[in-house]
Amino acid sequence: MLVNSIEVVELQGVNFELSLTSYRYLAILFYDDSNPSRDLEDMWTAASDKIQTLPHECEMAKVK
Repeated sequence: MLVNSIEVVELQGVNFELSLTSYRYLAILFYDDSNPSRDLEDMWTAASDKIQTLPHECEMAKVK
């Protein structure tokens, strides 16, 4: 699902290409089920919460 506010978008095969063309900037976290990746996912979500108030033309996403 694509959203207009800074939320971490879960990318899948269906929306991956659409997301790449829909946003001027798209920061993507690629992660797996390992412990370090879970920590990165938590930090990625926390970062999106902190930048919510800034004016932006970007979206944050993640791919598992």
